Amino acid sequence: MKGKKRKFDVEAMKIFWAGSQHKFQVADRMARLVASDPVFKKDDRVRLERKELFKGTLRKAAHAWKRIVELRLSGNFIPAIKGQGTEEQQRQMAPVGL
Repeated sequence: MKGKKRKFDVEAMKIFWAGSQHKFQVADRMARLVASDPVFKKDDRVRLERKELFKGTLRKAAHAWKRIVELRLSGNFIPAIKGQGTEEQQRQMAPVGL
């Protein structure tokens, strides 16, 4: 096949990798939300001390969870919380469908 270029369907690979069209759409939406949300900017990370980095990470995690609940995207995280979360975390997540 010298001289012929093979075509590779990147979108089909993304869907295959995600597991389904729906899962890909949800993951893509989440990625775009994170990329566009100023809370997740990393511009000042190199100037922060370890303690401030940790506090910032906790704030980002809380903000991320709030957005996930607001957008009803929590279904992707339910298996992880059920399998790895503490009993307290599982109780806290019960209102979002755990």
